[in-house]
Amino acid sequence: MFRYIKYFIASLVLCTCVWTIQANAATITAASCSEADVTTAYNSASNGDRVLVPEGSCSWSSYIKIEKQVAIMGAGIDSTYIELDHNGPAISIEADNVRVTEFTFDCNFHATGKKGIVRVGDFDNVGSTKDFRIDNNRFIECRNLDDSASNGYNAIFITDYAYGVIDNNIFDDCTGECIVYCSDSIESLNRSTDYGQYTNGVVYIENNTWNYTMHGANAVDGNSGSRHVVRYNTFNISDSGRVDALISNHETGARCSGTLSEGDVGTLLMEIYKNDVYNFGTGSNTAKILVKLRGGKALIYDNTTYLNNDVHGAKIAKFHAWRSTSLYKGSATNGRGYSGWCHDNEAGYITEGREFSKTTLAKALDNSETSINVSSVTDFPTYGGSIIIGSEQIDYTGISGTTLTGCTRGANETTAASHDNGADVDLLIFGECLEQITDSYVWGNKAPDGSDKNDVWVEGGYRDLPEHNDYVKYDIQSYTERPSNWQYRNDGTEYSYAPYPYPHPLRIPPAVPIN
Repeated sequence: MFRYIKYFIASLVLCTCVWTIQANAATITAASCSEADVTTAYNSASNGDRVLVPEGSCSWSSYIKIEKQVAIMGAGIDSTYIELDHNGPAISIEADNVRVTEFTFDCNFHATGKKGIVRVGDFDNVGSTKDFRIDNNRFIECRNLDDSASNGYNAIFITDYAYGVIDNNIFDDCTGECIVYCSDSIESLNRSTDYGQYTNGVVYIENNTWNYTMHGANAVDGNSGSRHVVRYNTFNISDSGRVDALISNHETGARCSGTLSEGDVGTLLMEIYKNDVYNFGTGSNTAKILVKLRGGKALIYDNTTYLNNDVHGAKIAKFHAWRSTSLYKGSATNGRGYSGWCHDNEAGYITEGREFSKTTLAKALDNSETSINVSSVTDFPTYGGSIIIGSEQIDYTGISGTTLTGCTRGANETTAASHDNGADVDLLIFGECLEQITDSYVWGNKAPDGSDKNDVWVEGGYRDLPEHNDYVKYDIQSYTERPSNWQYRNDGTEYSYAPYPYPHPLRIPPAVPIN
C-alpha cells in the first residue's frame, strides 16, 4: 500500500508542476509550418510556453534545437506535415520537459541513423534530458527507397541519460530500428536496474501503433545501458510484411554513445507487457519473435500475439547469449572478446577469457564421471564455471575441496572423453556481467484464442570472428549450461513486482485551476 501511496504522491507532484507551468504559459503561433517561421516562434518563447505550428506541408533542410522547456504543437496528424530534406533530425530535444505533438513527420527516405527525425539528447556530449513527451504524431517513410530491403532508418533516436514517454504515435512502414535508445553507456551502471520500482529514469513506450506492409527491422531497439518499458502497443503486420523481431536489444560492445572512449555496456533491462501483435505476414522472416534478448534482463508478460507457428516456428522471445568480441573497436576496453573485458555492476571490470594450464587432473577421468578431481582450485569461481581438458568443455556448478561437482560433460557440442591423470586443465572465466541474460521471466502471454504463447527460443551465441575462434568456440552456448542466468516461467504464475503507474504521469492532464 505504501508503494502505491508513493506513486500517487509522485504523480500528484508531477502534475502540479506541469499545471504551474501551463497556468502561466503563453501561446505563440508560427506564421507557417516552415522551418524559418517555426524557429522564429520558438526563439520568442520562454520556458513553459506553447509553440503552435499551423496546418500546412513544409520541407525542412535543417533542424530546430529545442533548449527551452516548451511544447511544440502541430495542428494534428496529416494537418501539419513536415518532410525531411536532409539526413535529420527535424527537431532535437535538448532540454527537460519538452513535448512534441500533433505532427506528421515524413522521413522522406533519408538516412536518419543515429539522428532520427525527432532526436532526444545531445549525441556528442553526455548529459541528461528529463521528462520529454513525444505523442500523437505519425511517422512515415523512415526507410530506404528499396521496398524489399530491411535497412530502414530511425524515426526517434534517444541518447544520453534521457527519459520520458513516447505515446499514441503511428509508425507506418518504419522499416529500420524505428525507436532507438542509446543511454549514457558506462555511467548507466550507476542507475537502478530494479523492475518496476523506479520513480522515473526510464523511457516508456506505450499505446503506439506500428503498421508493416514490407520487410522491416526492429520497432524498438536498445543499446549502451538503455532501460525501456514497452507496453500497451499494437503491432500490425500485413500479409506482405516481414519483421524478424519487433523488440530487440544489444549486448556489451555494441557501441552507440557519442565520443565516449571507454568500453560500452549493453541494454540493462526491458519490460514488455500488455502489447497486441497481429501478424498476417507470409514472408520467411515474418515476426518469428516478439522480443530478442541478447543481454541484460527482461520481463515479458501478458502480451497477446498472433504468431504463425505452423509456418515459421515462431516464439514469444528469443534468448540469444551473444558475447561481443573485437567487432566493435575504438578503445582498449571497447572490444569485448578473448581475454577481454566484462562490465560488472559493482566491481568495475572483470577480465574474462581462457586461462591455459590453470591446473591439472588429480586422477584419470573416464567418460561417465561427473565429479572432476583437480590438483588445485585456486581462483576457480566457486559458484560454478567451465574448464577445458583437451577439446572437451566441462561445466561445473560448485566446488567441494579440490573436486569440481555437478559437472555437465560434452558441453558445447563436444562429446564426453577419457583423460589421463595429470592432463592440463584450462579455466574459462565468465564474469557476473550485465551483458549476460539474467533474471529474465516470461509468463501469461496468450494467443487470441487464449492458448499459451510462452515458448522461448534459446540459442547460445557468439560472434564467429576468425581472430577469436578459440574464445567463441567455448563461449556460453545453451540455456541448460547457465540455468542460474536464464530464468523464465511459463506456468502462468505472476512474477511478484509492481509495475510503474499506467498511464505514465506525463500523460495525465493537469487539474483545472481553482482560485
